Amino acid sequence: MVKLRKACEDDVYQIRELLKNWLVETKLDFGKTNNSKARENILEYIDKHFVIVAEDDNKIIGSIAMANCDTWYTDKAFYRTLWFFVDQEKRNPIIAKSLLDFAREYAKIRNIPMILEIVQGKDMERKHQWATRQHLNYLGGTYSEGL
Repeated sequence: MVKLRKACEDDVYQIRELLKNWLVETKLDFGKTNNSKARENILEYIDKHFVIVAEDDNKIIGSIAMANCDTWYTDKAFYRTLWFFVDQEKRNPIIAKSLLDFAREYAKIRNIPMILEIVQGKDMERKHQWATRQHLNYLGGTYSEGL
């Protein structure tokens, strides 16, 4: 049975290994993971921001993280997703929706809008349709050159 919970420092290794699979799926090829840098950043996100994990048999199979941000031109706060990923072998819409709903509720309680911007990789049309069914507003896309 999958359970959701707030991440703790002991989860850093499992989250990092999970997100290495996310990096394989993305079209952004920034090279090999710097394990110590990833560890430090994940620890900071757990300590200062918002990280939730989905766990099945004591193994982390999914996670969503958000940072409280504002823009360079206003002071209006929003939650920006840092990652949102469910392991390919355990992936299903229920786990993804549960993670998203948890994050949405967190943002709603704090009365701060959430922007889900880390959606990339394979099968983008399916992901777009899923996000639309979750009543998220489509704002645009991410483009690159030379990656």
